[in-house]
Amino acid sequence: MDDRLKKTIDHNRDVVLNAMKGKLYNIQKEIRDLEEKTEKEAIRKRIDEEIRMLNNDIEQIRQESCKLEDKRRSLEGQLKKVQSNNKVTDDEERFLTQQIARKIGDIA
Repeated sequence: MDDRLKKTIDHNRDVVLNAMKGKLYNIQKEIRDLEEKTEKEAIRKRIDEEIRMLNNDIEQIRQESCKLEDKRRSLEGQLKKVQSNNKVTDDEERFLTQQIARKIGDIA
């Protein structure tokens, strides 16, 4: 009887251990799946944060670009004024040079 009882106990122990191993395997698989899901969510959050920061950088660059464009237009207007003033000055210089040349011609 001891032998049969021992075999039954051993069999039941093996059944229980196999059931526990299966349960532990399922728990470990669930843990791995949750860790993977958590890691993916963390990566997604980092990517979203990086995108938000890049969008902020883009907005700042756009604003700076607008300021620089306004400054360029202002400087372009100033340059045109200076160039038109220089043209008048060049014309005046030619006129005065011609006048001096005539006077020298009249004197000689």
